[in-house]
Amino acid sequence: DFDSTVILSSSNGLSYSNSILYISQNIGPTFSVNIPQKGSFGISIDAGSNFITIGSKGYVTMPYDGTIIDWQIIGNLNGDIQVDIKKSSYLNYPTTTSITNGNYIGMTSSYKNNDNILYNWSLNFSKNDVFEFIVISTSNLNKANIVLSTLKY
Repeated sequence: DFDSTVILSSSNGLSYSNSILYISQNIGPTFSVNIPQKGSFGISIDAGSNFITIGSKGYVTMPYDGTIIDWQIIGNLNGDIQVDIKKSSYLNYPTTTSITNGNYIGMTSSYKNNDNILYNWSLNFSKNDVFEFIVISTSNLNKANIVLSTLKY
């Protein structure tokens, strides 16, 4: 995150525009540092009055390049769910490959869960990559919302 305590002004040689920090001094060139912005994407799964079933629940196409940094899941009941996420380039769609390597998004006997370790995940993605959300197992849930936080590049 950008440290908001730094004073950006022309007198100290710092300026910030379009997610780029510009550093200039009276001697030498001006330097720029790209500061990624945060983003997110996800899916809401709603089975109405029924329980969520296993299988593919939807797709998201990414509008930017980035890196996944964490996930959160919430459900409407104290329940269980495991969700795999698969990815494909736009060119290779509909063939998808898991990015979780078996370390699924999920919760057990809970209303919520989150993770920012993402052990053994494939975290980077490109603009127009397609993500698929697949419920692997579930019990006692009518609704679930999954959000993945990202850094945009």
